[in-house]
Order: sequence, then structure tokens, then C-alpha cells
Amino acid sequence: MAKPRRLFSGLSVLGLSLLLLTGCVVPGGYDVNSLHLLPESALVYPGSTGVDPYDYGGSPGNYVSKGAVAVTGKSATTVHTQLEVLAYFSQTLAADGWTKIGENDRGTTAEGIPSKDIAWVKNRLHLSYLVVVWTVGETTHYDTQLSANE
Repeated sequence: MAKPRRLFSGLSVLGLSLLLLTGCVVPGGYDVNSLHLLPESALVYPGSTGVDPYDYGGSPGNYVSKGAVAVTGKSATTVHTQLEVLAYFSQTLAADGWTKIGENDRGTTAEGIPSKDIAWVKNRLHLSYLVVVWTVGETTHYDTQLSANE
């Protein structure tokens, strides 16, 4: 009876060791705390109201999955237009070395509201930034998302 127990114990230690060796790091190498140290994490359109920050800590990869990158962002509203919001983010990010990689004028929110979005990367730091804007009545809503590239 002692031999099967030792075998099970040995396999458990081996499995735990593999998990620790392969699953300690969130893909992209950033956690939420390190993303918060970047100036882009605090970026909001001037005069925005209802600013609501959010974070996703990511999940470490292991021998079964790649895991998920950490993300931080903000949701907010403004009385300015979608184009003004996107222009602000475009100018601010481009001035800080970000490269625009995509633009979509035909997106939709989870509620089915038409939206526009622009994505940027900062390759030397392996970062991505996304802004999604949509309008409800007279109010422009937007979400930002700063994350590590996988």
C-alpha cells in the first residue's frame, strides 16, 4: 500500500512543479500593477464624466493553456462627439510613440449600438491600446483598454 501512495505523491509534486514552472507568468509579462504604472492607463478624454476604471488581472499560462493577458481600462462619457474623442486619443498616443494598427467604423456594442474603434500598439513595450466609442442620445460613451500583447 505504501508504494502507490508514494507514486501518487511523486506525481502530485511533479504536476505542481510543472504548473509552477510554466504557469507563474501572465502572458505578455505585465500584471495589472505594472500596467497602472504606465501613463496610458490614466488616459481619459478631457472633461469626461462618469469615469469608471476596471481591471482584469490576467491568468497565468500552463502546459494546457496560454493564459490571458492583464488588462486595465476606463469607461466614461462626454458631451463631445465620437470623432473628437477618437482624434484626442489618436493625437495623444501617436505623440507618445504608439502606432495605429486598425480602425473599425462598423462595430457594435454588446447592446447592438453602432460603435467605432481604433487599436494601437507600442511594439517596443509589447503593449496594445483600444478605444471604442458610441453615442446614446446626446452623450458619447467610450471604453479604453490597455493590455500586454501575447
